[in-house]
Amino acid sequence: MNYVVRYWRIIILSFLCWTVFGVFFALQSYAISSYFGQPASLLGNLVIWLICGYGWALLTPAVVYLSEYFPIERPLIKRNLPLHFLASAVIAVAHLSIFVLGRQLLLGNPPGAPPFVFCRSADLLDTARGLSFTPDQPPLSRT
Repeated sequence: MNYVVRYWRIIILSFLCWTVFGVFFALQSYAISSYFGQPASLLGNLVIWLICGYGWALLTPAVVYLSEYFPIERPLIKRNLPLHFLASAVIAVAHLSIFVLGRQLLLGNPPGAPPFVFCRSADLLDTARGLSFTPDQPPLSRT
């Protein structure tokens, strides 16, 4: 609790920045889906990208702690670099877990998808980008 009282301005600024991140990418995802003629929901995109942003907001203190107490500098690089690689993998899995669980709780399954335990990672990534399509509909062309 002492940490929250001591750093309340930084915490509010962090959540504000991650909210701007979420709103920006939600609007971008909505615009891209609309441009390509895909069904798009502004509210759905906003929820998805705010889950993503707030997931990173929750993990930001861990990233800051790691960078402060285990710097990648010349005398400590051999000791700290492997720790950063391990921590980055753990933080990435933690963020994906927060995203998947948050999306499941707030929006349910993507259309035509099996329960989230059996979803392919490509379905989750398409959902994160705001693209949703049924199994008989091909994904967007990348050209």
